[in-house]
Amino acid sequence: MVNSTPKAASAMLRTCLSILLKELGESGKDLNDDVLSLVSKGLHPGVHQSLEKVDAIGLNAIQSGQINDSDTLETASQLAQLINIIVNGVVTQPKLIENLNSTINENKRRS
Repeated sequence: MVNSTPKAASAMLRTCLSILLKELGESGKDLNDDVLSLVSKGLHPGVHQSLEKVDAIGLNAIQSGQINDSDTLETASQLAQLINIIVNGVVTQPKLIENLNSTINENKRRS
């Protein structure tokens, strides 16, 4: 879909970002504030800057679900990558670390 309709894909990815941030426990009222909150909790600050550059947050933000005539295949790809980075940084990596620590603790108890 991204290749055939990058503008629609970008609109859906902005909506996905909005839903994701709410699912991660953020307010859902202001995407900029929500991303800054995640940055304060350890998300790389560069994610915030990148989301501003693809007009997902900040002064020039395109409303989620709305088509932006200037969106390109590159924009859609970048939005998808940024969403993956957020999920990796906030969900996947902490879970991997938790599992690793659990395994280490279990192995120490067995020793």
